[in-house]
Order: sequence, then structure tokens, then C-alpha cells
Amino acid sequence: MDRRDLCQLLADAGRAGISSADAVVVHLLEKGEGGDTLMARGSSNIDITSLGKTLMRKGEGIAGHAIEERVTINVPDVSKDPRYCRLPASFETFTSLMTAPMYVGDTDIGTISVNSSIPNAFGKRDERFLTTLGAQGAMALANVDFRRSNHRRRQLLGDILQASRGFRVNEPLERLAEIIASEVCSCTGFRMAVVNLMDETGWEVVVAGMHGLPPEGVRQLADQRIPVELMRRLLGSEHKISESYYIRHDRRPDVGGLERYLFTPTLQEQRSGGWHPDDILIIPMRTKEQEFLGYLSVDDPADGDSPTFESVQALELLASLAATAIENAQLYQQAQKEIAVRKQAEESLAREQHMLQTFMDNVDEHIYFKDLDSRFVRINRALADWFGLTDPSEAVGKTDADFFTQAHAQQALEDEQRVIRTGRMSHRAVEEETWTNGRRTWVTTTKLPWYDEHGRIQGTYGFSRDITEKVRQDQRRQECQSAVMNSVTQFTSLEGLAEYIVQTGTRFIEAQDCTLFLDIEENGTLSPVATTAQPGGAEAHGISALSVWDLDHQGLHAGRSERLAGRALRDHPVWSRRLCLEPPEDARAEHLRSLLTVPLMKRGRGCIGLLVARNSQQDSGFTEFDEELIRTLADHAVSSVDRIQDVEERFTVERARLETELHAAMNMLATGVKWEAEIAMDELDEGRPQEASKALQRLFDAYTGAYIELSYVLDDLHDPTLEREGVIAALEKKAALIAPGHTRIICDVDDRLPPEMEGDLYRIGIEGMNNAAKHAGIKQDPQGQVLVLLERCGHQIRLWVVDNGTGFAAAARTHTTGWGLRRLEEIVRGQDGQLVLSSRPGQGTTLCALMRHNGSHSRDGG
Repeated sequence: MDRRDLCQLLADAGRAGISSADAVVVHLLEKGEGGDTLMARGSSNIDITSLGKTLMRKGEGIAGHAIEERVTINVPDVSKDPRYCRLPASFETFTSLMTAPMYVGDTDIGTISVNSSIPNAFGKRDERFLTTLGAQGAMALANVDFRRSNHRRRQLLGDILQASRGFRVNEPLERLAEIIASEVCSCTGFRMAVVNLMDETGWEVVVAGMHGLPPEGVRQLADQRIPVELMRRLLGSEHKISESYYIRHDRRPDVGGLERYLFTPTLQEQRSGGWHPDDILIIPMRTKEQEFLGYLSVDDPADGDSPTFESVQALELLASLAATAIENAQLYQQAQKEIAVRKQAEESLAREQHMLQTFMDNVDEHIYFKDLDSRFVRINRALADWFGLTDPSEAVGKTDADFFTQAHAQQALEDEQRVIRTGRMSHRAVEEETWTNGRRTWVTTTKLPWYDEHGRIQGTYGFSRDITEKVRQDQRRQECQSAVMNSVTQFTSLEGLAEYIVQTGTRFIEAQDCTLFLDIEENGTLSPVATTAQPGGAEAHGISALSVWDLDHQGLHAGRSERLAGRALRDHPVWSRRLCLEPPEDARAEHLRSLLTVPLMKRGRGCIGLLVARNSQQDSGFTEFDEELIRTLADHAVSSVDRIQDVEERFTVERARLETELHAAMNMLATGVKWEAEIAMDELDEGRPQEASKALQRLFDAYTGAYIELSYVLDDLHDPTLEREGVIAALEKKAALIAPGHTRIICDVDDRLPPEMEGDLYRIGIEGMNNAAKHAGIKQDPQGQVLVLLERCGHQIRLWVVDNGTGFAAAARTHTTGWGLRRLEEIVRGQDGQLVLSSRPGQGTTLCALMRHNGSHSRDGG
């Protein structure tokens, strides 16, 4: 029996049990527009079809108050009761109305009402009967609902279990998600379903499968990625039903940015109070271990009703089964991938072993594996050749002591045992190997711990590369640079410099001979100034005299060695090639095979010379390293030529200045002597011998002063002490004349300095002492002192002249006596240095000259 039949039975029983009743109506509470509504579902002696158009909510009308208050209401005259809700005129034929509520526990089911046209037609007995009938009817209706619900639940459960059998784990994940969405629609009555899964990052939810969506919905959700943070803000506890979330359109929280991720369908049927297009029902999908996989969302229920607790639970069961299927599918697919990877690894293992062996046999590096006792387990072909072995297997079981000296083998053993003990890599950028046969080689080595597949250390493995040639090149480069820095810059004549350059070039690049050409006259013609070739060797190059203009603009005959020199001048790089020339017309070049040329380029002048090296060996040529060395030599040669020419120019200017001073000093001496002699003679003629004596004394003083000044000038021209003993000895000699007893000289430089530098320091020291003696009052002050200090600081030579005399203000630093401040600054700048002068009235004066000096000096250099 269904609910409608039971309602009709209750109506008939009510009319039979109450004799004064004209009609009986049974109303049931059902969901309706705006809330639960009393709907007529059974009647006796009245048309129920017409009654169905009259709707009452709880609290409206007599019946609405009865179910709301859960009491039986007996109205003698409905026209006088304000609670009465009028019916259509065709039904208002009664006066008395009595209504009893029907409920079970906390569940309201409906009401049963009787009416009569007679006023006050129902008594206490009728009330008790109707109340009892309503209670019994409520129980019966509840049982019918329970049986129907159980039946639906069993049927739904069967459908869900049947559907879950279609969730096959061997399906691709995308296809499985579509099957799940389809089965959700089939089992639950929702027309649309979407399966959303967590992506690999765990930050977003992506659409994995859809069913029932219109094309526009499919397009909108195809690439949908919902941030997890947005979903968390949407799913509040106030929307929770069981473990799911039903978010009504009128209670949806304002989550900015979520709208673009949602699709709102256009429903064909919409009933007030039922499902709304903007409603959302979301069911989380979790595994048995409660690991979150994603969400199941449904839309458009077939019955148009809002979800019930029972329907949500059914969806949660389906979501749980789907989550299990998805998890199993993921595990299955992962297992399939692992099987495929393993199979691929097994298939490629042989190839990798073959590739490893090929690599080991053909790589230039020396590769080895050693056990815990540092015995060789495996080496490659390159190391076997390095050891002088026929086959790499011959090294198995041997140690480094079988090939190297005991000292080197012990060092290698200690390194490897340290790697085994600490598990840390050992790397040596340069390691010298000493062999039992006396050979010396150099390698770069890397040693690492060797582990098995279980992480247990088995020994060491490593690789090394032969860098013997590089080390030897570095040694040659350092020797060449040291030779250049310590000697080339010290020459004072072009002849000595040129000879040293060709000797050094021949030695360091292992050339047969080397020739230097210079434009000495600065007329564009290069002439040989030094060579290590045998007599006639320079001419053997075919370039005994070259025109820079011709080389730059006209070039020389093709096929001749001269063209190589011309190309070096035109293009400016070092240029090298092994040549096999046809015998030239000039028989002196018949043995020429390899030629290396580099131009000497000076800023502002262009080419000032050419450095040429040759090699006549058939199987010998110049390397790029030879080019690097000869360019280094040529660059220093340019700076040295420039320096020598500058020194010569400075010497010429200085000599002219000294000659001028000498001439002026001689004129002053002669004039002074003449004047004082004339005065003395006049005084004697006039009979004043005392005045004549004074004039003669002034004559003597003037002569003495002029003599001293003249000696200064002569010393400036040439001081033998400076040449023989150096600047300190010369300054000490000068100090004894300028300020005896007031000067202290200290030297903190062990070796001799270049001649031009010593000459400049000597002149600066004299000027400083002269200024202290003549202008600072040092000689007149018993406490007056002058300190002269020569010291080395890194690549700098510093000369200090410090006095405690009167000093002077900054405004007075415009000129000094003797050489003058400006001249001193010119001298220091000529040495790429700096002059610092500081003084304050009453606090003395400090003069400091700073000059660069990169190495020691030997007087044997030229």
C-alpha cells in the first residue's frame, strides 16, 4: 500500500468513526514553494482534485496551526475563528471544523480534518477518536515511508555496486573519470556530473572527466584548474551535509575569482524551493586512508528537488568507490610505468655496458677503479698506454708502487685511503708523477668513493688527464715573463735591448734564429738592429730593409717569405705557418720552412719595428704557445724602446738645462769677482784699507758660494759616486755639503735600482735637502733635522724627505728653488709615479716621491 491509498483509507475511517462528519480530508506535509506545504492527499465525500489547488504552510489556517502546535483543534464555527483560511465558495458548506496533527517523534507528517455544516458538531469523544486516528495514521505513513526508503536505498545500493564494477583499474585515468561521471548520473538521478582530481603539485584541482554537460559547459570546463585555496574558502562548515557540501545559490559565500571556474547550466524545469541552477553540491573523494584525491560535483537533479541526507550519502558512497578505483588505477598505471621502465632499463643495460666499454677504450682521460686496498680492478685503454701495458687487464691486482716511485705511490695511497675513510672526493689540480724510470709527468686527478648498489663502499674510482705539456708551458711562460720583467726594462741603449730581445726569443721559442727590425730614424724604413743568425742570416729572411709604407700599401711578391712579414704588419696579429716553399730566387732563403712574425706597435705611431723568428727544420714549426711568448716579448720591447727614447730625450733636455745653469753660474762668478775687486781697489786708492779688507772678504765669500753652486751643477752633470755606489751613497756625500750634522739618511732597499730611476731619486733628494737647508732654516736651528728615507713597498719605490723646519702655507706651493716643484713632478711622471708635497707653517715639510719598480736590477744588463 502506498501513501495515497493509506491517506484514502484514513479519510474513510474518519468519516465512519465520526457520525456527525460531513467530509474528511488528509493533508501531508511536502516540500513546496517557500517551505513545507500541506497538500491534500486523501478525502472522503469531497473532490480532492479541487482541494489540491489550495495550499497551506505550517502555521497557516486551522490545519497549519494544528501541525505546528501538535494539538487537536475543534472549531465550533469557522467564521468566527481568525485562524481559518477560507476555501473556494463551492467548499464553504461547513460550519464546524476539527483537525488532528499527524507526527512521529520529531517528524511532522500532516493532519486529518473533519467538517460539518452543523455548528458545534463535534464533542470530546470525536476529538479523542480523531486524535487517535491521526496518531495511528502517522505511524502507518511513517512505516510506508520507511519501507519505501529502504527499498529505494537497497535499489540504489545495488545500482551503485553494479556501477562500481565498471570502474576498471586498467582504464586510462581520463577514461575512468568519464565512466565515473556517467555512472554517477545513472545511479543518482543527477543529469550532470564532473570529476575533479588534484594535480601533481597539490596546489590545483583539474577536471578529469565530465558527463551530461552541454557543449558550452564542456568547452568552459575542458581546461579548468581550480586553486585549492579557493575551494577551501568556498567549503564552509555551514554548508555541510554529512561529509559533503550543499551550497545554495542564496547562501554562497563571496569567493573572488571562483566564478570563472564554474559552469551554470540552464535547467529545463525549475520549481520554487527546489534545485536552483546556481546551487552547488560537492562531494569530496578520499581513499580508505582518508587521502584526499579530489571532488565530485553534480548538477540538475531529475526530480528538481534539493538533495536529501539519504541522497547525499548515496553520492558519498559512490564517491568513495570512485576514489578507490582512481587510487587503484593510479597505482596500476604507476606499476605499468615501472614495469616499462624496468624493461627498458634491462634492454638498455647491454647497450650501456657496450657504450661504457667504448667510452673507456676511446676517452683521453685515464680512468681506473680500485678496491679497498688500492689495487687496480679495472683501467681503460688510455691508462694502460700511459703505464706502457699491452692490455688493460694486465693492471688488475697491481698498485701504483708497480709503476711510480715509492714517495709518489705512498702519497696516492694516502689520498685514496682518505677518500675511503671519509667518503669525500679528492681533487688535485696539479699532481706531479715520478716514475721508476726517472720520468716526470704532471696530471690533474679526481678521486671519488666507489659504492655498490647497497651503498657500501667498495673502493675508489677516478680519472686523470695529462697536463705535462701545459705545466712545462707555464714554466716557460713564467721564465720568459720573469726574464722580461727583470732584465728587458733595465736597458739604457737600443743596442743592448735589441740584442737581449733576439737572444731571449731564440731561447724561449726554440727558434733557429731571431731578428729584430726597428724604424730607428723614424722615416718608415725598418732595418735589422740585432740577430742571432749566422753571418748573412738577417738577409736570409729576405727583409734586410723594409718599408713600412710598402708593406702596408703595396705588399710584396707572392710566394716569397717577405709577404708573411708584410701581412703581420698589415693585420697586426702574430701570424705563423709551416711553409714548404719552392726554392726562391734568393738562394739564401732556400732552407726557410717556418716563419713567425709580430709587429711592434706603438700607440700614436703605428708600427715601429718587426720581430721575426724562423725555423728551417722540415718537421718543426711554431705553435700557438710560441706565438704567445714572442708577443709578450714584443710588447715589452715596445715599452722598453719607448722608455729608452724617452730617457734619451729627457737626458738631452736636462743636459741643455745644466749647460745653461753652468754658463749662468760662471757669468755670475765672474761678474761678482769683478765688482768686489773694483770696490777693493777703489778703497785702497782712497786710503781706506779696512774697507778694502771688507770688500776682499765679500769677494772671497762670493767666490766660495759660486764655487759651491758650480759644484752642484757639475755633480748634476755627472756624479761618479752615483754610478759606482748608488743613490744612497751619493745622497750621503751630498748631505755632508748641504746640511752637515743635520741630515740622516736611511735605506730600506737591498738591491740596486735602474740607472735612470737612481738618477731621478738623486735629484729629488738633493732638491729636498737644499730646500730644507736654504728655506726651512734647518742649519740655523740646533734642533733642525732632515730625514731622507728610501724604501720598497710592494711594486713601489718611495723616497721621503722630511724636515722639522719653518714650513710654508699651501698658497706658497707655487715654486721652489733649484729644480723647482714643477720640474720634480715632471721627473716623477717620467717614471709613471706620483709626487706628494705637504707642509704647514711651523710644522715642517714632507716630500714623497712614489715610483713603480717591478723587479731587481743587475748592472750586467747593458
